[in-house]
Amino acid sequence: MGFYFFKEVVTIDANSEVEQSGTQINFLVGTGSQGQAFNPATAPRATFDFVIGGGLTLGGALGYMSRSGEVKTTVEGVSVTVDDATYSAVLFNPRVGYMIRTSPMLSIWIKGGLSVYQFKVEEPEIEGDPGFEQTFTGTQLTIDPALVLTPVDHVGILISPVIDQALTGNWELSSDGVSTEENYRWSNYGVSAGLAGFF
Repeated sequence: MGFYFFKEVVTIDANSEVEQSGTQINFLVGTGSQGQAFNPATAPRATFDFVIGGGLTLGGALGYMSRSGEVKTTVEGVSVTVDDATYSAVLFNPRVGYMIRTSPMLSIWIKGGLSVYQFKVEEPEIEGDPGFEQTFTGTQLTIDPALVLTPVDHVGILISPVIDQALTGNWELSSDGVSTEENYRWSNYGVSAGLAGFF
């Protein structure tokens, strides 16, 4: 669950760039695809963290998304089926942290790491339209300190500010044998909440 402010910047050359920004709210269902843009911070993922000792934690997150399908149009009893766009994404976020237990029911967990992601859209060729392939790749510095409330043993409620600062990125569009590449950056700032199990 989270509330996010995001900004996407594609740098075309020294004198021009395209910027898209907005807000996004997720509750129980995250989505990494906004049309053909991708917000890696909201992609569903599995996370694992281990307490090594003395409060030091080591862990990370891994996410994968794939979507494909077809579109069927029926006019006067005649049906035509074409492939829909295919979407795929992968996210990897190794991180290190430090947990400070302030009371039996409250801890402060400072954690951060590097996020690496790729999102790809493949639009098939349809009746003379050559289709295209669009790929977004990038890295982010991810910092998400959390308050951890533990009302019962082995269960935690996490409330966390989230900072995903763009470091590097690339956008590539290929269509009909022609390819274009530009610098691409996606930064994300927000607040998230979640549940954690402690074993």
